[in-house]
Amino acid sequence: MPSSKLSSRLLRFTFFVFILLSSCTPASTAAQTSTPPPSLETRNVELETPTLTPETWNVELETPTPTPETWNVELETPAPTELPDTDILTLAQKDRLNQIAQTFLASTQEEARQVAERINYMIYPDPSNMCGPLAIAELREAGLLSRYVDPHDFWLMRPDANAELLLKTFPEDRFEHYRFKQPTNEFDFKEFPLKAGDFLYLYAGKGGTFEHILTVTRVDEQGRAYTITNLNTQPFPNYYYIIREVMLYDPSQPGVGQFYEWTDGSKNNWIGLTGYGGFEVWRFKTPVQDFSSAELQLADKLDSIFADAGGEWHSVILDLEAGRVVYSRLGADAVHIASVVKVPIAMLLFKSLEAKGIPADELPSYLESHGNGFLLSEALHDMLVNSDEKAAESLLEYVRQSGLNIANTLSEWGAPNVNVFRRAAPLDEIARLFAGLYQGEFIQPEARQMILDWMSEYTPNDDTRLGVLRSLLPADGKIYNKRGTITDERLVIGDAAIVTWDSHTYLILIFGYPGETPTNDLKLAAAIEQSALAFWDFAK
Repeated sequence: MPSSKLSSRLLRFTFFVFILLSSCTPASTAAQTSTPPPSLETRNVELETPTLTPETWNVELETPTPTPETWNVELETPAPTELPDTDILTLAQKDRLNQIAQTFLASTQEEARQVAERINYMIYPDPSNMCGPLAIAELREAGLLSRYVDPHDFWLMRPDANAELLLKTFPEDRFEHYRFKQPTNEFDFKEFPLKAGDFLYLYAGKGGTFEHILTVTRVDEQGRAYTITNLNTQPFPNYYYIIREVMLYDPSQPGVGQFYEWTDGSKNNWIGLTGYGGFEVWRFKTPVQDFSSAELQLADKLDSIFADAGGEWHSVILDLEAGRVVYSRLGADAVHIASVVKVPIAMLLFKSLEAKGIPADELPSYLESHGNGFLLSEALHDMLVNSDEKAAESLLEYVRQSGLNIANTLSEWGAPNVNVFRRAAPLDEIARLFAGLYQGEFIQPEARQMILDWMSEYTPNDDTRLGVLRSLLPADGKIYNKRGTITDERLVIGDAAIVTWDSHTYLILIFGYPGETPTNDLKLAAAIEQSALAFWDFAK
């Protein structure tokens, strides 16, 4: 083989290796396409058409987590050609984000490696590919995302391959999502200025060598946007990564800023190029709830209890009177909810009767005289009080045959991911259903009261799990609960309860499953009881 061809191939191979080593996320053909991921809700925005405001979704719950957003927030839908002109984050939250981001700065590659180890997103982290974990850690540590968001999930994250992760971390009810096709060096940031807290994915595009992920950590009074991110500062083969604050753009000086450095092939080709393929933005659109010190202490206590018990835990606690999320741990993850699904089934049953036109005042007599080989009144009692499986199956089939669109109904109730047939659901959405039931949002008042009466009916094992609160409540206190238990083939131990006394009303959902740390049903049940007592110390 001629030496010139060998040298040429060796050079191309060497350059390819460099690209991989210097990339936060390696560029790919899929990443360079202008078509957004089909499984994400996106806004395909052209620079000349600034109609960027998406529809507003109703907020139901804050997810995951000890930093969830305010619950039940109503927003006005902006005019179609307007962009939001106010920041959702408060000044204190933006200051906190900036201050937290500053703690990740690293002026040497060794310091950058130590930061990567601190984020703890993999066994052998490297500052060359930490952009996703770093961007997420900045938001998480600032209390703007759930404390349970795992930075490892964002290591080499790609929107086309990780759509479910992005939808879970940035749910549509709390985040706007935009997809811009223009290269960053051509984009008009006067038309669409970035905001503190924006989470960005930069596409390499044609001519680019890597994808990059960053969080806008601050915007100054002149409208200049900044990020603190990992940067390569030396060309191949002596690539050298640090973590630095850089200005992304200056609206008064087009061509100045990191967005333009990353797209300047004449100067930075051997350091790395990105942004030619445009970018995506995930932006807060509802207020972010800041947790009180007492709520954070409760979260620490519950986390400790769950860690000692082993297994994997999912939990949501809401203060229904204050409209606050007290605690949320992995509430956006779909999990098996066992017999807790029987409460939504009962709600659907009554909704089907309402759709049939059964008058509310005739519900008791109708339940006692109708069914399909069984009486509805007896089946409802058996399902909700005795947790009878046959009754649950019969009632669900009755609802299905009634013609009620179960999926649409649940979606209208704010629970589109609840599957009553597979008994799988995010606890956030189950919490939404329980809260809506108690607050009289979804079904007729008479139907609501019947379900609550059955949920509060005492049976001998009602003093266990969250039921340990029963003996601690004052005389006017009440518990409406439904437990979930599976010990054959799989292990699920959970409880869901609305607890009310004096002027207090809380909704508590706690579920334990097998996890990386060994556990068993006794440990899971005991942990729920310990958690209930920790909650009582917080709330009483």
